Amino acid sequence: MKIKWCGHSAFLITSSSGIKIVTDPYEPGGYDGALSYGSIPDEIDIAVVSHDHPDHNYVQGLKGKPKVVKGPGTQEVSGVEFKGISTYHDTSQGKERGESTIFCFTIDNIILCHLGDLGHSLSSNEVSEIGKVDLLMIPVGGFYTIDAKVASEVMDSIKPLLVIPMHFKTEKCEFPITTVDDFVSGKTNVKKLDASEIEITKDNLPASTEIQDTISAVVSATARLADRRHGALIVLQRNDNLEEYINSGVRMDSDVTPELILQIFYPNTPLHDGAVIIVGSKLISASSVLPLSSSGVLAKSPERQMGLRHRAALGISEVSDAVAVVVSEEIGSISVVNAGRMIRRLDAERLENILRALYRPSQPVSGITGFFKRLFNGRGGAPREET
Repeated sequence: MKIKWCGHSAFLITSSSGIKIVTDPYEPGGYDGALSYGSIPDEIDIAVVSHDHPDHNYVQGLKGKPKVVKGPGTQEVSGVEFKGISTYHDTSQGKERGESTIFCFTIDNIILCHLGDLGHSLSSNEVSEIGKVDLLMIPVGGFYTIDAKVASEVMDSIKPLLVIPMHFKTEKCEFPITTVDDFVSGKTNVKKLDASEIEITKDNLPASTEIQDTISAVVSATARLADRRHGALIVLQRNDNLEEYINSGVRMDSDVTPELILQIFYPNTPLHDGAVIIVGSKLISASSVLPLSSSGVLAKSPERQMGLRHRAALGISEVSDAVAVVVSEEIGSISVVNAGRMIRRLDAERLENILRALYRPSQPVSGITGFFKRLFNGRGGAPREET
């Protein structure tokens, strides 16, 4: 799927089959020239309109013969199902600017949500009705819509994988609204692109915000454990169920925090032996017993001091698609294991990059072996030693 920001709240979305959808088409030169974005040159199949204001409903200016999707409810057009959710253009239930419609639809297995000119915070029922979202298009400029602060709150409540801000002030929009800077200020993982169009596939979507937080907690705890030379073994379940090994330990079902992981692996505490197992964004068990590798891979390593934790990490990776992180109490080094392969001597940054690539519980396992082949230069046998 390709998505191009045309300006204001208008996006051109092109599916892999060639269907072209435009959201909230604006009138070029509208409002006495206050909106000076150019015309959309493509022939459009579907026009999605959140409300009837000239900067959002200029369907007559589009090329082709687009079918128009408007209003709440479910509609199917050209094989695409659109779910419209009624909202307001202001904080006074539409008394100032009327109603607006949120639209959710799926293109190439990617769930998109366009919030239109949303003018208020969302209730828990509205968030529930929106449901899961991969890509969120959200107004951030304020005055006519929600501002940067409320937009951040709405984003946090929906929890999309990707966010594209819209309806903000630029040199081609003279409305009394703010620029995008207020919205992106202080946020991490922000990318400002030189191009107005990007291509997105289901496979290159980022992990969920909960998973990103989990990874950050694991990396933070691992770095601190390594500094203290406190041994640790952390297993992250992917698609293969680890219930057998979870049941061998102590059930926790806790949020993943650095402090909890540090406490579990503090020397001589009741739970420090065995493995922690994380499922999704929850630390499910501690002191779990894992199978030991019998492959002899560690015996071929130039450093033979790797012990039971490393054998257990390799063992669980040989019987499942799990990702294991090991901290050596002898030398304080960090290793990561998957698919029977190990990469060692990682710093926090490299560990985080690897986990972000590997730890996607909802993603298929294909590609993981290839990822590790690149790490190991395609070699089998002994773990590659990283310096």
